Amino acid sequence: MTNGGSGATILSDFSNGVIRKVSKDRITSDRLHNSIQHQSVFETTFSQHQFTTAQVLSYLREGQRFRVDMVRLNGPTFLEYALTSPASDVVRASERFLSGWMSQVFNFEVMPGIEVDLLFAVKLKEIVHRLNTSNNFEIAIACEELFFELLPISHEVNKARFVHGDLTISNLVLVEANRFGILDFTPQNICIIEIDIAKFLQEFLLGWAIRHSSNYLLLALRLRLIGYKIVELLRSYGSYINMDVVAKSFVLNFLRIAPYLHTNSDRDSWLELCPSIRVLYRVISNPDHKLI
Repeated sequence: MTNGGSGATILSDFSNGVIRKVSKDRITSDRLHNSIQHQSVFETTFSQHQFTTAQVLSYLREGQRFRVDMVRLNGPTFLEYALTSPASDVVRASERFLSGWMSQVFNFEVMPGIEVDLLFAVKLKEIVHRLNTSNNFEIAIACEELFFELLPISHEVNKARFVHGDLTISNLVLVEANRFGILDFTPQNICIIEIDIAKFLQEFLLGWAIRHSSNYLLLALRLRLIGYKIVELLRSYGSYINMDVVAKSFVLNFLRIAPYLHTNSDRDSWLELCPSIRVLYRVISNPDHKLI
């Protein structure tokens, strides 16, 4: 039993290849329902050959709960692939995915623009409110310090597009050599593409998903070196994405982890990464910063 990105619980992974996700209450039920709608929009809008999603077999609302059955996507997650494959292969696969993803996203512009400062300020307010409500005052203060230090007001306005919202490499599956499966869409699907790009970088540069691994330091170093190569690649897309906004989105995504730090070990790990965030912000945002 695991938690899904939409606030639902994955109850079982059946031997017949079906995954069932069930919401816990009315709020998570609405989020799961919206994420399924988001997935449906993706399937009809992003018909690029190299992408696929888990086919929805059925979904049903039962009182305050919502249940959905989907076909399981077979293959390693991109995180698993990145940990076991030659670095050059991982970078090439990343280039294929990012170029394909961006070409599809840029075909779907939904509104003139989003004021980046306002978007980030709203997200910070939500994060700090949740942390203060759960008495995580030290983490809340650290979030505010990082935010105001690294996310200065710029009056940047970026085009709003149809995005994934949680595009970590744990949510990507290599279904075939050149075909990517995409999991766990978020309900908030209209945003800036830099949020997705920053999420893709998250595990490479932070290694948060592998923090409990026995050989964490070695694996995290491997991922970060690959991540630096991907940052170099992204710099060549400068006419399509704003790397300064990618860097700010990277910081914001790190802050958004904070409300889910339920153990002292996770809180300590998060606080230990704060100095790295300051360095990584400069690495991503500064085109002249030497990576390796």
